[in-house]
Amino acid sequence: MGLTQQTLRTLGGLPIAYWNLVDSAVVMVEHITAELGNPKHKREYKLTIIKHATIEMAPSIVTGVLIIIIVFMPLLTLEGLEGKLFAPVALSIVSLYLAL
Repeated sequence: MGLTQQTLRTLGGLPIAYWNLVDSAVVMVEHITAELGNPKHKREYKLTIIKHATIEMAPSIVTGVLIIIIVFMPLLTLEGLEGKLFAPVALSIVSLYLAL
């Protein structure tokens, strides 16, 4: 297997990781938007509402990211043909999440 195929497999893992990051950002923005529109927060400052909404959603998003890291970590231990196929994808996904 040449470097080109391994590079393509590594790059193939990045859209998976980016998709999940974008999905997490969309969930966070939707929650903040819902809290800003909530009538019970009418008298609060917008930045305070955003802060509380972010604190409320952060544990769920962090837990989701940790689960994805835990799921892909065992793929890094594969050997042989399976290791050559799946390790670059898992490495790119895990390293992207750990870099954040």
